[in-house]
Amino acid sequence: MRDSSEACIEVFHGADAEALEQKSLRGLTLESWPMLRIRLHPAAQIFDIEWWIDALMAAIKEGRQWELPERSPARLLVWRKQQRVHYRALEPGERAALKTATGGADFSSICTSLASELESAAGVTDLAGIINRMLTGWLSDGILTRENA
Repeated sequence: MRDSSEACIEVFHGADAEALEQKSLRGLTLESWPMLRIRLHPAAQIFDIEWWIDALMAAIKEGRQWELPERSPARLLVWRKQQRVHYRALEPGERAALKTATGGADFSSICTSLASELESAAGVTDLAGIINRMLTGWLSDGILTRENA
């Protein structure tokens, strides 16, 4: 794994592309959603890391006392929005969905990837609500584009 500073530099210098916005999706018919072709923004990357650094990075950013990170596998999303690099830990199932979107995929395939990952999680009953919440977050973060962007 590259170190976190290299990841931030790569994302900062990632290619520009127009982010998919919620307002552009409002006119889609119900029948169009499964075939909607989208992909992960070129200035967004997923990193599988061996150390849980999310709390460490937040403490440093906020100027708080920090502790050494715990060695535990983690998945981190790093992206650029408005010339700033952002990061956050991925939720269960989110990595599979965004990995599917990396090379461009239809919305149905992205949802299937997410559902497959979450099927094994106990207590997941509102899959449509989870997909809606994640899609809303991805659009807000600006990490999706149309496939041909």
